[in-house]
Amino acid sequence: MGRIYILGAAFAMVFVLVLAVYVPLQEVDLAETIEIPSEEIVRVKLNIPSDHRYRSTDNPEKIRELLDFLDDFQYESLVGNETAYIPSRASIIYFYNDSGESDFIVPYVREVMINQIFYKVKDGEIEADWLVGFYESL
Repeated sequence: MGRIYILGAAFAMVFVLVLAVYVPLQEVDLAETIEIPSEEIVRVKLNIPSDHRYRSTDNPEKIRELLDFLDDFQYESLVGNETAYIPSRASIIYFYNDSGESDFIVPYVREVMINQIFYKVKDGEIEADWLVGFYESL
């Protein structure tokens, strides 16, 4: 009788592991990863690795431009919220609402950290050149 329980437990563990490996994680868009609704974002602050200063804007058109760029991608949470690669230097983007609440994004090509959760970037790459151009336009 004890062997049946052991075999059942072993089978259940194998089944869960197979599901974890072969069932794809859910892909979400930017709005599902940040806490502040995009229509409530009133200020954006950004830095890039080559410049240790931040630039910010409260221009709704510039905010929409950045949000539209980041909305072009889908994000898939990484298993165990762990990444194999964190660059020593990366851009960081802060979003603020009128209440002073903030969300942050640290993009690095094929992965991104959003509010301390790691995601794989789907449907392309968050290109540093685009972020630099946006930064310089502020």
